Amino acid sequence: MISKAVLKPVGLLCLAWMSGAAVATECVGVIPGGGSSAYWNLVRDGALEAGKEHQVNVYFRGPAREADSVAQQQVIDRVVAQGCRALVIAPAGKSIGARAARLREQGIQTLYIDRDMGGDAVLTVLATDNYQAGQQAGRVMARALGHKGRVLLFRLSGDVLSTVQREEGFLQAARAGGLTVDDEGFIGADSPQMKHVFEQAGEHYYAGLFTPDATTTTAAYVALKRLKWLGQQVHVGFDSSDLLVGALARGEIHALVLQQAWQMGYQGVTQAVQAMQGKLPLQPRSQGLPVQIATTDNLQQPQVRVLLGYPPLP
Repeated sequence: MISKAVLKPVGLLCLAWMSGAAVATECVGVIPGGGSSAYWNLVRDGALEAGKEHQVNVYFRGPAREADSVAQQQVIDRVVAQGCRALVIAPAGKSIGARAARLREQGIQTLYIDRDMGGDAVLTVLATDNYQAGQQAGRVMARALGHKGRVLLFRLSGDVLSTVQREEGFLQAARAGGLTVDDEGFIGADSPQMKHVFEQAGEHYYAGLFTPDATTTTAAYVALKRLKWLGQQVHVGFDSSDLLVGALARGEIHALVLQQAWQMGYQGVTQAVQAMQGKLPLQPRSQGLPVQIATTDNLQQPQVRVLLGYPPLP
């Protein structure tokens, strides 16, 4: 068992305005895809570190809910009002691409993190190769189940491209690995509905389940806990939190797919500063970041702890 002290994440409080340097005059807006989850907190911490290094202010604010492009548009208005000349955003919808074109006309550069919603005005995309990450999750589950059995897929939202790609990658690899996948569709992070699906099927009907982000993984975990079925299915989830890592350590979740959230924030702000200075190097539009599969066995490994945002072991 891992002690609570070891599991405590490190990072700054999530504030609307955070200064990278006392004398900074430039600012970069950073808009995550959702609220204060552990994943977006790591993005924030990486963005702040880059702001410090490059002596720019970082304006960090996001919508309370995932897939809320209207709220993101409102935050963009605030970024513009702050005088920021670059925007780093995890776009919640295709309307953000159109907004990026208008921002470019105002002299404001836009970079995407976490997902790509299109748009010719976007300089670069820093994101997980989500389809490949979903495939890795499918292979992990197939191996754990001996390449046979019926498993369940809970989707998040058709408006969130990153999770859609993970879901499709999982479907392909799980089926290729010999599993039968029941697709429940876009159920979101609705824990009571997930509980209903489990109850209707019965305790031992599904050998495993895949959830494509932290919110769906948490919702499924809560549903299984209420049913007292934890650990009876091979649950492969995405991203992390104290709750989920504790569940992983206890064997209640089989594996978590971890993204390089800190690097997304850090590289996003670093490249935004380069763009403002006219020094952004020529590079592919999309820059893929690999994932790490976290299990009970490797939870203490340094590379896993870094992705979780935990301090080094003494």
